[in-house]
Formats: sequence, structure tokens, C-alpha cells
Amino acid sequence: WNDAVEELPICDSDSEVIIKAKKLLKLTLVRSFKAVSPAALNPLKDVTTLGKVHLNQLVHPAIDSALWIFSNVNYVYEEIPLQGQESKLRADGIGYINDVVNYIIICCEGARPGAPNKKKIDDESKNTKSMVGLYNYIITSEVEARKQLYIDLRTYGITAFRTDISLTMLDFRGAYRLFEVDRYSLPRDWTDMPNFVYMYGALVKWS
Repeated sequence: WNDAVEELPICDSDSEVIIKAKKLLKLTLVRSFKAVSPAALNPLKDVTTLGKVHLNQLVHPAIDSALWIFSNVNYVYEEIPLQGQESKLRADGIGYINDVVNYIIICCEGARPGAPNKKKIDDESKNTKSMVGLYNYIITSEVEARKQLYIDLRTYGITAFRTDISLTMLDFRGAYRLFEVDRYSLPRDWTDMPNFVYMYGALVKWS
């Protein structure tokens, strides 16, 4: 599998999306292979024993690569304060527009795989609040600078709970509207191959 990914050809006849998808596979798929390769010692088999390090090794790098390849969005993963948040909310990861203003349009919340179910609800609530705050900050900043407002402005969210990842989007049409664009589960062993398809399909669609 590893050799097949490394030798995956990029052809002149490939569409732009296919070319970018192949680049994403080359950059990220080997990490997943490494995670599941120890067989009985595979840490993903028992999610209760995993620490938050799985976010840095498996979740964040795939999101980082997908956003850069498909949207030219810079993604940074660490505890980061969010723009324009009076309560000084912080996120586990942020994505910002790669231009002169560098507005943050993406926020991520993640939990250790052994976290209680309440953490999932808390993270989803916090992420929604952060997405609204980021949206308002961009609008307010553009108005204060007397610039033309963005058309179809959206902010985006990532919630990682155990091995499940939810990818969301928020916009405003008279009221804030929150959508789940897609979700996927991290592949946990070699019998979990369909989840690789779902994972990359979700990342490409959302990015």
C-alpha cells in the first residue's frame, strides 16, 4: 500500500480535483498506514488508551494538507486565541485566509479519545460560538475599514471526538445557519479500508 501511494501517477489527463486529491493522498495516507501497521500493538484499536497526541499525528495533518491544497488556507494546530473573542476563546487549531488580512475562518476543537460524552457537546457548543464570533469579527473589521463586504461569507468548524470528526460550516441569512458538511471516522485497522474512502471524500468536499 505504501509503495502504491508513493508511485501514484499524476497524469496530464487528470482533472484539477483529481490532481489535488492525489497530492493529498501522497502527503497524508502514509501516516495512517504507519498508525495501523503494528497489528496487535496498533494504538487505534483501543481508543481509551490514546492520548490527545492522535490529533497531532492523524487528524490535524490531514486537515492541514487538504486546506492548503484545495483552498490555499493556512492551518495551524496548537492552543491559539481567536480573533475578536471577548471571552478570549482558544481553539486547538485555526485556519486563516492566506492574504494581507489573514482573517481566521476555521476553528477546531478536539478531545482525548477517552473523554466523556459531555465533552463532545461542550466542544460542539464552543465551536459554534467561535464560528459566530469569527463571522462577526470579519464583518465588523471590513465595515470599520470601509471595505466591500465579502459575498457569501462562511466560517468553518472541526470537532474531533474520539476517532469521529465532524466538519461544519456557518453562514448568515437573516439568522445564523449551521450545517454539518460531512463527517468521518479515522480508519483503525486494515479491515477498516472503507473509512479511508469516506475520510478523503469528506476532506475534499469540505475543503
